[in-house]
Amino acid sequence: MAILPPFQKIIIDEAHHLEDVATANLSTTISKFRIVKLLGRLVNLKDTRKGLLQYLKSKFKEVSSVHDKDIAEKITDRINTEILETRQLLYDTVQEIFEDMSQAVSNYGRHTGLQKEAMKDEEIRLRITDSFVSTELWQDVIENQFRKLSADTRRFVSCLTSLLDELAELSKKSQDMLSSVLIDILSCKMRLKLVANEIDSFVVKNEKVCKWIEMKKYAGEPVVRFCAAPLSVSEDLKTCLYDHYRTILLTSATLAINKTFTFFKESIGLHQIPEKQLSELILDSPFDYQRQSMLGIPTDIAEPGQPGYVSALETSILQAIEISEGRALVLFTSYSLLNNLYQRLESQITRLGFVCLKQGAGSRHNLLEAFKKDTTSVLFATDSFWEGIDVRGDALECVILTRLPFKVPTEPIIEARVEAIEKAGGDAFFQYSVPMAVIKFKQGFGRLIRSREDKGIVVVFDRRIVTKRYGRVFLQSLPDIRCIKDKKDVVFQEMRHFFGSDTAFSRQGKDMPSGKTTKYSLHK
Repeated sequence: MAILPPFQKIIIDEAHHLEDVATANLSTTISKFRIVKLLGRLVNLKDTRKGLLQYLKSKFKEVSSVHDKDIAEKITDRINTEILETRQLLYDTVQEIFEDMSQAVSNYGRHTGLQKEAMKDEEIRLRITDSFVSTELWQDVIENQFRKLSADTRRFVSCLTSLLDELAELSKKSQDMLSSVLIDILSCKMRLKLVANEIDSFVVKNEKVCKWIEMKKYAGEPVVRFCAAPLSVSEDLKTCLYDHYRTILLTSATLAINKTFTFFKESIGLHQIPEKQLSELILDSPFDYQRQSMLGIPTDIAEPGQPGYVSALETSILQAIEISEGRALVLFTSYSLLNNLYQRLESQITRLGFVCLKQGAGSRHNLLEAFKKDTTSVLFATDSFWEGIDVRGDALECVILTRLPFKVPTEPIIEARVEAIEKAGGDAFFQYSVPMAVIKFKQGFGRLIRSREDKGIVVVFDRRIVTKRYGRVFLQSLPDIRCIKDKKDVVFQEMRHFFGSDTAFSRQGKDMPSGKTTKYSLHK
């Protein structure tokens, strides 16, 4: 039964996430926990007297006809012997196989240096490449163990199939009485069959899929997961979404890059749709950025990764916060840099009289509420705080972007997509890495002005935005705004002038609702 009534029109807000959301939903993860959880539904892991199979046997006492009693007795005997034994065999196989593979991946990580690189978060991500499938780890351990796991899983699925076939011989009255438990057992069977299919697919080469291994320690023990994700979601989105609905409206403030939708259309497969079925529109922002804000870019500090960058960032952030009298959101692209700078600056910011908050020191909601309530506080944050937060008024008048938000190229799916573009003769950096970073950059920039009464400054402490050729793509993707690209002393002096002006703003004004600035629609 459908959850929603029939519909032919869809509105997808924040559509810049569509590729990532589709990738996540089309991805698969094979883990011990996933399989054991299903087996635990059938027979409780802590109390073997509980679980679906035991519940089914107890419900048999309610059947009334002699015919149903004979079938129930036969099924009960089968559960107590073949089915429970086969389930226990699969459970033991899962425990043994994942323990062996976890240890093998951990050893491989130590011998290849991967574990040393991952010591900070104790996590290894190992992409399955052509060279990796020739290793002993893959051929002698993973491939062999997965084939055994698939066989044992299918053997148990076959037992459950036979069980359900026998249950179908019960009278309609008895089947109605058992309907809920039958549905649950069928669900377990289908999910275990899906696991077996995914295990088989994982060991088969598929150039359209990125596969990798994740290993992380829990309670001191290595735990391994096997992951797969599509390189492109275009075909699946066309099949599941575009071909099924008359009108689809895709809207977000960050769909356009350098005033075009080219990257967005290609990333989600809209290039497969006839042009006559597509319409696009870029709307001007409702805000007067020339009057309400300023963009400052110091050009005389070290680039990220260069010697002196962190020290320069420390003094520059502190100076910017002092000028804005707190009221600042400091956005990072990594937790390590965030923690480093927070440790360096927290006491100095406190001495200035401002509360210093840090992502991770509480729930996201509570942290944001504390930031809004104390209108001179400073919030150090990363990742999720680049978007989706709305702080209006004088609680936020300075957004500091510590570096351009390029995605980590070592993430398996990112690395695989970059390689696929290069293999096809494209320029992965300009076709993929830069557009992805621009979208994130625009989201971070957008945290500042949330109403027509807001004012403030965005400071970018990454001079590559003006020294590198790709930097102009970032700047040209922003609204029309006054931009100061100069030595930091000049930028800071302009900040003082901006905040010292009393001609345009007061900190007490009526907020007006913000609006989206870009949208893309598909009509049939």
